[in-house]
Amino acid sequence: MLKINRNVQVVFIAEDEGKFRHLAGKDDGLLLTSLTHFYDAYAGIKTFGMNWTHFTSVTLWYPEQVKDLGKDGRFIIGIIKMGTLWTLYMAKNTGITDQEISVFDRWEDMKEHIYNQWKKGYDITELYENEGRFYMVTSKGLNWKQSYYVDLFPDAIINQHAKEGEFITEIMPLGENYLWVFSGNTGYRQQLIRSVSGEEELKILREALLSDEGFEGGYRASLVRTIGKALFFILLK
Repeated sequence: MLKINRNVQVVFIAEDEGKFRHLAGKDDGLLLTSLTHFYDAYAGIKTFGMNWTHFTSVTLWYPEQVKDLGKDGRFIIGIIKMGTLWTLYMAKNTGITDQEISVFDRWEDMKEHIYNQWKKGYDITELYENEGRFYMVTSKGLNWKQSYYVDLFPDAIINQHAKEGEFITEIMPLGENYLWVFSGNTGYRQQLIRSVSGEEELKILREALLSDEGFEGGYRASLVRTIGKALFFILLK
């Protein structure tokens, strides 16, 4: 999750890879800012008014095969596996100055790496789980204040962090629980969480986000992730 400007957004579900790539890459003035699996389909958020430039996608057999990450100013803002191939969505002018991608088979190893990256000034900007392996993208230049919590859905922890100005910026499946990443110093002040279990509920959210004021007076969808049987949208303002 990277900071977005408050303008029109589109949220969508694509039934297959081809439709997702078409919607994600459609030249409509909106850029893909978050994406996730939803059962056998794919869901995404596209946002108008981004300052990002040179938005591209790179398809690889493995995410860690990406060469010279950031050398041309492009950094990862989204990652997903479709079929047997991985797609990394990348952009320039994101505020990121350096970036690393790491892969782990064990949570214990990933946890140690998180602390090491924080000490070096990196923030967690993208998480992805696939077939028991954990993929983590960490970035410099954002200067967030981060922490994490492992639980199924930690209501009290989420509310406490929100009161302290720390909001959900990443969620990843972790066994029977989820890894929740909270970030402060993001420039946001308030957070809402909305769950969507089907196309009808998504339509309501979509229409609200298309309004001039945004969802309930200025909220914007910053992150979409699948939790259980529903899509969860993190909305910030």
